[in-house]
Amino acid sequence: MEILKRNGDYSLRALLVLGRLADGEIMAADRLARSAKVAEPILRKLLQKMAGAGVVESTRGAGGGFRLARAPRDISVLEVIEPVQGKLAINRCFLAASHCPLKGRCAISRKLVGIQEHLVQFFKGITLADLLAEEPVPAGKASE
Repeated sequence: MEILKRNGDYSLRALLVLGRLADGEIMAADRLARSAKVAEPILRKLLQKMAGAGVVESTRGAGGGFRLARAPRDISVLEVIEPVQGKLAINRCFLAASHCPLKGRCAISRKLVGIQEHLVQFFKGITLADLLAEEPVPAGKASE
């Protein structure tokens, strides 16, 4: 079972590249895709979702591109992964749209709720700044 899916991983990689940019600097989607090692069409879709969630900002036109909408210390991993892979849930019972006939009466669900809460708090407690502090800067710089 994957908790962090491919789209979440791709999004985090791209935002780590953006997090290494100077304040106010933007990066074109094609350069960002190359730096993050993500196919550009996939990354563009992910960036749209993250822009809609207020995680990144985009600038159109010549010289346009993307940048973080807030400081890396103010963006949690949870804020990055949920817009691109859906609500983080250990089981579909924890999704708001769940129509389980055993809802509220299931022993398994009652035991899993602690794991669910811990998982959400864990990803909420990690920021992009935390990840940037642990990640070595690639040999060729962020703006390859």
